[in-house]
Amino acid sequence: MDSPNASNEAEVWADLQPDSWSNAISSDGNIFTNLYSFTKELIERELEFKKHDIIIEVGCGTGEVISNISTSVPRVGVDINESFISLCQSRYPDINFFVVDATGLVEWFRSSPFKDCKSPLIICANNTMNIIPLSIRYGVVQQMRLVCGARGRVMVSYWNGRYFSHGVASFYRHNPTLCGPVDVKRDVDWANNTLVTSSQYHTQWLTPEKVIRLMRSYDIDIQESSTLIKDDFMLVEDLGIFVFFSSLTSGARDIYDSDEAQKFYSDVWGGGTAHLGVYKSVKLSVDPHVLSSQIMAAQILHEEQFCDVVRRNIEHIEVDGKRVPIPCRFLDMGSGYGSFLRRVREEGFMRNGIGIDFSAHMCQQCYVNNQLANMTDVIEIRNESFLDMSVEDEAVDVVISMDAFYHVGANRHRQILKEAHRVLRPGGWLLFSDVMEFDGINKAELQPIYDATHVTSLGSVNAYAKHASDLGYKGFSFESHAANVNTHYEAILNLVKILRHHPDPRKRFDVSESFYNSLVTSMTTWRDLAAGRIEWGFFTMRKV
Repeated sequence: MDSPNASNEAEVWADLQPDSWSNAISSDGNIFTNLYSFTKELIERELEFKKHDIIIEVGCGTGEVISNISTSVPRVGVDINESFISLCQSRYPDINFFVVDATGLVEWFRSSPFKDCKSPLIICANNTMNIIPLSIRYGVVQQMRLVCGARGRVMVSYWNGRYFSHGVASFYRHNPTLCGPVDVKRDVDWANNTLVTSSQYHTQWLTPEKVIRLMRSYDIDIQESSTLIKDDFMLVEDLGIFVFFSSLTSGARDIYDSDEAQKFYSDVWGGGTAHLGVYKSVKLSVDPHVLSSQIMAAQILHEEQFCDVVRRNIEHIEVDGKRVPIPCRFLDMGSGYGSFLRRVREEGFMRNGIGIDFSAHMCQQCYVNNQLANMTDVIEIRNESFLDMSVEDEAVDVVISMDAFYHVGANRHRQILKEAHRVLRPGGWLLFSDVMEFDGINKAELQPIYDATHVTSLGSVNAYAKHASDLGYKGFSFESHAANVNTHYEAILNLVKILRHHPDPRKRFDVSESFYNSLVTSMTTWRDLAAGRIEWGFFTMRKV
């Protein structure tokens, strides 16, 4: 069965006629009737439980969910399909409906009449999330989380994969106006509970176990519950799986995805790169232009040294006893702006590549950078977590990463290596650089760094070695470049301070005082604590 094309899939849903969906779910004997009733009751209980002051349905379709909610708070439905919204506006004049692309939900909300609401309930019901193209799915989750804020909550519901065969037999096969004719042999992937028809209609039903795994890849640690609770949780009711969460627990996304953070990485860190640099004996300049060039040169040198690591290893890759010709298939876990994928392509190492990153902003900029380099046909960017990737098993020859793994904490490092092992072909290499802590240091001394990165530990070389051994990797090696960490953060800190007060307003680092103070504190902490405590360098290991 062919995989769905994301752009085609989005076009199909955006152009779908409202009667197709509305008639399908309202037909006699519809299998979702009881689920709709339960969804309505659960949402009404949640509105009272958390005292929400507005409910917003993302992907409201023809309004069957939002219109049935009994509440005194404002009800709002948004959808990308203009026909759906027109139908909703005519049917339910007491509800506010808007044509909104879910990837721009935050921008819409901040300029909407509801921008002052403090405790929104954001819902995305009835498997809508699994109709949204995979490439933007995490970005939509992030948008909902940002709108819900500190006092709100998000509810996403999925259709239970344990009943997928029932859905195919009793629903999809009987609704060709919705999804086109269903050829079970051609269109159904039973192993993955996925349906993709010839009309490009696509749906996937997840099991509760897969929903838990998916949420954890978003850093949403959920527990199963049979009733509403204050913490993040999952509730399973026959055909429905309901996930409630109020925030994403990883601070890494906040570090990278806010507008001010993006300005920092664009104006200060270098724009096309977001990793540490190799400085050797460079004396840092006080001239902002020269200092900025030194920071960029150091990052380029890091990439050049990493290219040497790649060059030494890919020449010896074997798959099923045969040498894999260069260029190879690459995967970058935490690809950021995509600079290193483009670099290995330019060096002739890469035939095609996939970049995985949880920052929607960075993925968007990476795509623009790839366009400028004429590489969109050879580099695919996916906005998702590298803890649980959509990449198929044994699909790539080389997995790379530059200074990304420490952001999710040492407790997830084994899962990262396991996920890389899954997608690597036998004989393939995992090559990465990362920031860690030295063994035997006083962990209390590193607490300010833990706080700044929102983790409880950075991990160590020995911990990575044990994970690699346990997972069956061979050829483990590490090359230290720890002496550069202090210099790098000193350079960044100095440039931040200089640009903050630059006499030219066009070059001034113009961010809020709170963000600036937080940034200076973080950079100072890294600079002052790095020496003798923070390790950094290149890892090499091979899947046999």
